Amino acid sequence: MALTYIWQAQPVQLLANTAGKVAIAALLVTLHGPKFARAKTIFIWTLAGIQSIVVVIAIALIYAQCNPVAKLWRTYLPGTCNGRGRNQNFAYVQGGISSFIDLALAIYPIVLFWDLRIKLLKKLVLSVLFAFGIVYGDRLPDIADDDAKPLL
Repeated sequence: MALTYIWQAQPVQLLANTAGKVAIAALLVTLHGPKFARAKTIFIWTLAGIQSIVVVIAIALIYAQCNPVAKLWRTYLPGTCNGRGRNQNFAYVQGGISSFIDLALAIYPIVLFWDLRIKLLKKLVLSVLFAFGIVYGDRLPDIADDDAKPLL
């Protein structure tokens, strides 16, 4: 029964992570000023679009790795699971892309805040708050690794 919930939770986690990044992208688009506004908007929404596309592919690969799909959580069922290696390799790609986008979305506001006419202390505080995305990223322990510990 636990395997059922693990396999059902993975797409939910991926979608929730992506929704958070899209929300941050929407916030950043509303914050930047008129200087290079079109280029900044295209850059931010491109990051959000790439993240969304990669996650949709990852979710499709999660459920396409076994035939029938229920074999993911009911290992005793007859069928095959030939896509596990492909899924694992794409998970590394998805994780790398997601981490890069985390980094970009964390650094972008720092550059943005330095153009604002506010006190230096406020710029530093805002930059540090948004930079927490660099520290956390999207590290999750591998469910197959008994020694994995969450970062926070």
